[in-house]
Amino acid sequence: MVHSEEADAKAKALAKAKAKEEFMKSLKQLVESRKFMTTKPDLSIEELAIIMALYKPEGVIAIELQKMIIRCLPYYAEIACDSAVRGWSQEMTEFRAEFARVFQQLEVPWIRGGVPAHAPNLYFASWRDPSMAADAQSTWTIEWEEAEVLLQRRLGYRAAHLRDEFRFLDLPAELRNRIYEMVVGLPKSGVSIEKGQPEARLMSRNYEDPLDLDRWSFRSQFSWPGRQYCDAVILSRPLIDMLAIFRKLDIVLDEQDFLARLTDKKGNQKCQDMMQVPGMSTLREMRGLQAVNFDGNCDGVKAILEPLLLLPKGTTSS
Repeated sequence: MVHSEEADAKAKALAKAKAKEEFMKSLKQLVESRKFMTTKPDLSIEELAIIMALYKPEGVIAIELQKMIIRCLPYYAEIACDSAVRGWSQEMTEFRAEFARVFQQLEVPWIRGGVPAHAPNLYFASWRDPSMAADAQSTWTIEWEEAEVLLQRRLGYRAAHLRDEFRFLDLPAELRNRIYEMVVGLPKSGVSIEKGQPEARLMSRNYEDPLDLDRWSFRSQFSWPGRQYCDAVILSRPLIDMLAIFRKLDIVLDEQDFLARLTDKKGNQKCQDMMQVPGMSTLREMRGLQAVNFDGNCDGVKAILEPLLLLPKGTTSS
């Protein structure tokens, strides 16, 4: 019995090694077929980063990963040279921004310094140069089986350990909805995607991170440089109607400074009181929060808003 188990384990290990060898050969062909392209390759920066990381199973720092992509493909080598000569290149700026987002994708199971990196913003913001990041020496890698799943559409076949599975959308609608309820946290009122550029993110129930919905938040619009005054303050209605999942709110505000900056083109102050600011009346209608934190010189706003925001949902102010 022991010998049988050992033989099975050995056979599985050999099969896995052979599958990896075939996978790496396919990757080499994938890159070689694009090695002399002078136009932008059809492979995304994310896919290229995954492929290059597989050539360094011991781990590679982000700046070296960038260099590997540039050295490997003439198109990126050309825009890197152009950027070095001219001092700036729109194409290189876009390359850096896209590369920065590679390590923020939850879909890619990166391993950072030997530890799974499942949360976003572990590395650097999209506007920062990776070589200037505080943890620029962190090594990144990815398991080849995981990479095979992510790259299978490029390779033209299904990953070996997924070939017996089926599409999620092939399940009955009732079962899919039940899975959505178990895995994804959505507001009971549903999700509204309006025209424009909404930035909605779905999160697993066991994933905790500050919710960032840029479409439904305060937006202060400034004109820089020149007229350094606050042009508009918008608090859209969906913040209250749609975001029923809100439980905590942090307000950072300096009332005097805010009112001083909220001026018209002639420099006249638009509002004499914070409650006159557009959006404040809407904010006063929020209810059912479990905690509200105020930071800064905002005692007046705190005295008015805090008791209202902590009232149970459906309660009206007297």
